[in-house]
Amino acid sequence: MSSKVSILMNCFNGEDYLQSSLQSIFSQTYQNCEIIFVDNFSDDRSIAIASSFDDKRLLIKSTPRRMNLGEARNFGTQYFSGKYLAFLDVDDLWMPGKLSKQVELMDRLNLVLTYGGARTIDANNNTLNDFTPSKDNISFRRLLYRYDINQQTVMINIEQEPVTFIESKKYAPDNPLFMSIIGKHQRRCHFINEHLVDYRIHTNNLSKSLLNIRYQEGLDTLYYLKSRFPEHARNYQLEFFLAIAKKTLQIYATK
Repeated sequence: MSSKVSILMNCFNGEDYLQSSLQSIFSQTYQNCEIIFVDNFSDDRSIAIASSFDDKRLLIKSTPRRMNLGEARNFGTQYFSGKYLAFLDVDDLWMPGKLSKQVELMDRLNLVLTYGGARTIDANNNTLNDFTPSKDNISFRRLLYRYDINQQTVMINIEQEPVTFIESKKYAPDNPLFMSIIGKHQRRCHFINEHLVDYRIHTNNLSKSLLNIRYQEGLDTLYYLKSRFPEHARNYQLEFFLAIAKKTLQIYATK
């Protein structure tokens, strides 16, 4: 019998926090899930740490070569068996009721996508910031200018909306995917107004070069969305203009 929730965990040299991240999955109150652990040519102890969890729900798959993030996420999609897809990176932590709250809401309202609040933590688990959405509705228009979707909080109904990541994306292949789903199914996408995830900030994900890639990919995504959703491009001309200007300034500031 297949699991109801497939969890995609991509890993490249994640040994520092992997043990606690995986433990946050196995500590979930909702248990009908599988973990697709994609090791992307790690040269540390990542596979050994993952293998130490004696649980048949954990499927360890290795990429045939070092891939960028978009490619690696697509590599993992071939192994899904669930109705719903969730994500967790190797340095972040789920709250224990994360899956149960989302599955209940997705089932009850026949939703395509949900996401929720996240707390930012540092390398020592100290709280840096909190973000919790304040509304139940998700607005494509608002997200153009203020994209606040934390991937680790997202759940997608992949029976209704199969996922494919843009393989050229090195930093945020989730952004165009999530925005495309919301652009298509806005009324069937909801916030969960609760803290679902601890999202870790550390030296490896704060570099200036990564920020430049992040902003450039964000700008590319805005142009992609304009071409994919011409009706939204007409209705939200000002929002697209402001969002493109913001990203352009962010790119300039990191040079």
